Amino acid sequence: MRVQSYQCDLEGCDHECPRKDMNRHLSGDGLIRHMSLMQSSIAARYEEKIDEMKQDIKSMKTRISDLEAHELQMKYVNDCRAWIEYKPDALYDVEIYQIREKRGQWQYSTDLITGLMCYIPGPEGSAWDGARIPMILRDTPSWRGHPKPPKCQVKVGLFHANAYPSGTVSVSTINEENDWSSEITLPEILFTVQQWLAHPNFNSPTNVEAYRVFANEGIDAYNARVKDEVVQYSGYVGHHPHALQMLVEGKERLETDDIVKKAERL
Repeated sequence: MRVQSYQCDLEGCDHECPRKDMNRHLSGDGLIRHMSLMQSSIAARYEEKIDEMKQDIKSMKTRISDLEAHELQMKYVNDCRAWIEYKPDALYDVEIYQIREKRGQWQYSTDLITGLMCYIPGPEGSAWDGARIPMILRDTPSWRGHPKPPKCQVKVGLFHANAYPSGTVSVSTINEENDWSSEITLPEILFTVQQWLAHPNFNSPTNVEAYRVFANEGIDAYNARVKDEVVQYSGYVGHHPHALQMLVEGKERLETDDIVKKAERL
């Protein structure tokens, strides 16, 4: 009579033997091999679970990113609408252009506003008089319902005592740890930055070279360097080349009309 063989039911083990010999199979070298196979099986299940969790986290991050983009889109739209309806006389020569980015997978829009390119004239009578400085304003997502200040950035290396090497504007009004308030409006931010140009705070410098010139050579030498910057940012029409360099390459584009002219055209 032929004895029926049974295959070991451990995944990965191809051993076959009569049922009565299975215990012997599970001892000695067979036990070691089984333990190795079990460890491999457990590791594979963990890897599979980790991959699933990674996919869940990726999907969650995408969802959060979409929600943040929607929040910022609404903020930009509302700020632009308010600027169009009431542009302060004190800022009559400030121009604002929308920065846009195509996102085909975004559920709310395929053409998002990702920032505002603001052209800020140097205050009359100051060393910056005659300049038209491009500055990107990017809002940041709120944190747990608390609005955060925008990031304002000029060209990398702009000569100013309170411009970081990255171009980030350093001023207490838009510093979360200092005078920032969620009640501050877009016109107030732009007016602050315009005054920031003409009134550097030498007690809190963020630009080593600019502060060195002031400290070692005095305010006249500092203003002479400022006028070198003015030469670069005066007498041009349309977008300054540096403004285009400040965009995210290959993703963002600048609109050709400022938001007031665009509204009038529509």
